[in-house]
Amino acid sequence: CVGGCDGCVNLDNIDNRGLEIPIGALDDLMMNHPTSQTGLSRADTWALAALTAAEVSQNGNNPLDFPLDWVGRVDCEELMMGSPPCQNANGDDVPCSTSGPRRELPLPDLNTTGVLHYFATTFGFSARETAAIMGAHTLGELSIQNSGFPGNNGWVSRQLVLDNQYYRGLVGGAGNDGVATQEELLDAPNWFIREQDNTNDPDIPNRFFWVRGRGGGGGG
Repeated sequence: CVGGCDGCVNLDNIDNRGLEIPIGALDDLMMNHPTSQTGLSRADTWALAALTAAEVSQNGNNPLDFPLDWVGRVDCEELMMGSPPCQNANGDDVPCSTSGPRRELPLPDLNTTGVLHYFATTFGFSARETAAIMGAHTLGELSIQNSGFPGNNGWVSRQLVLDNQYYRGLVGGAGNDGVATQEELLDAPNWFIREQDNTNDPDIPNRFFWVRGRGGGGGG
């Protein structure tokens, strides 16, 4: 979580568009579980929901467990006690859970060096850990309305399954037997850049994105 996992997100930031959907889906849960009796904060409950989603989205005989190892995350309202309340762009007081605090998120068009630098300086991640967290792109899909990027089919063909398809799409992958040969790993797809015209939305600039071509790149 950028700035800390504190159960708060600024939905006024265009890079957070769409997050109101999962937040709304958890509203009923938020009414009952983050209490003094359970010892869970809203931040704890959001973390539990994310871990549960990772567990149930696995498909295979040896799924990994993602336990909630600890609780006690502090919601941003408590962290900001004595500070000015969260405000929207008009200066109106708003709930911090959906309108604050304001934090700078990484640009969506960072190159490899930029991504590694961001995760190293923000989270202390190594290159290996950064590559691992990028695998989260295996889940979900994109919408032009939210991000300015097209991609209603997601990054992979099975966007509701947590597996290694994201990496296989980047650099090739294993055959039907599940074992990748060196040739298969080097057989990266052809990629080319396209521009998405977002002039109809003044809040989102045009986006440049990679498109996977048909056939392998030949490796080498």
